[in-house]
Amino acid sequence: MGLFGEITIDASEEFDFSASINYSNFTTETQLEAWNLPAIKATISADYQNKNWFAGAKLFYNGSTKDYVIAYNDLPENGVIIENKSYMDLNLNGGYIFSDRLTAFAKINNALGEKYHTFVNYQVQTLQILAGITYKFDL
Repeated sequence: MGLFGEITIDASEEFDFSASINYSNFTTETQLEAWNLPAIKATISADYQNKNWFAGAKLFYNGSTKDYVIAYNDLPENGVIIENKSYMDLNLNGGYIFSDRLTAFAKINNALGEKYHTFVNYQVQTLQILAGITYKFDL
């Protein structure tokens, strides 16, 4: 069973805002848990764009998950259930449009610099920054 809700607001021609939440109650028949599936996921985002500038922010939350870890050369029944903690993350982006052909941009992922695991032993990179330019040769 699950519930999902989303709202999008076009506040103006240049600004829009959205938020969503997803709640799931997983049941399994052959496994102990619904591995790596969070019960709650939520997102809030805002985007701005005018003739030359654009910017956006996305804040998201993933609830805790469970995983089953089996040591190398061990039997599956000797595995251990591990809980991955819930996490929140913020991504930012922005740029400037010089012309129909030339744009400069920057992206910041994991702006909060959090260290979290999406799966057991898969820690995300902390703060990541990417910047560049795009040029369109053909229009």
